[in-house]
Order: sequence, then C-alpha cells, then structure tokens
Amino acid sequence: MFWDKISPIYDLFENIYNGKVYSGTGKKVSELIENSDEVLECACGTGAISIYIAGKCRKLTATDFAEGMLRQYRHRLLCYRRTDALCHSCDYEEELAEAKQVNATLLNLDRLRK
Repeated sequence: MFWDKISPIYDLFENIYNGKVYSGTGKKVSELIENSDEVLECACGTGAISIYIAGKCRKLTATDFAEGMLRQYRHRLLCYRRTDALCHSCDYEEELAEAKQVNATLLNLDRLRK
C-alpha cells in the first residue's frame, strides 16, 4: 500500500511542505475540544493533529487503514508523551457504524484516498 511505503518519510515531507498547515490545524482543532470530549480521528496518519488534542480531550481514538502510518503515529505520540491516545487500523465504514457516541470526529479526506 502506498501509505505504508511512504510512512517512514511522510513527516519529513509534510514538515517541509505543509508544516504550518498541520500545526495551525492542530492548534485550531484543540481550541474546539473540551476536557470531557471523546474524539474519533479518522485517517490520523502519523499524528500531526493528534499531538495537539491527545492531552486535551478525555479520550482520543485515532484510526488509519495504513499500519505503517500507525507505527509512526505511536512513535510520535510517545515522543510527545501523549500515551493516553488509542490508535488502530480499521475499515472506516465499519468503525463509524459501530462507533459509540463521540463529541467530535476529525476526518482527513486527503488521507482517505486509497
């Protein structure tokens, strides 16, 4: 899968070309999150936005269909000492159909293109 292959260098590319966008988005989204919120993040990639919200919400469940991206995600959140976020691979249609009540859902449409 494309995303698995590029996952080791994805952050480098994104920081050079899109770093301001990701940090700006993460900061803006975190302003909308309450401490009591449960958040479902679909297509979390390497966690560029998750690092801003993981410590702010009550629970963050981050999902991605690419295991390579999730490996990078787990590493990144450990580096930021955000160990309270759950992440796993999933089929998004199934995940959303079975999801419990959440207060916020983040969806990265660009990453959902297979």
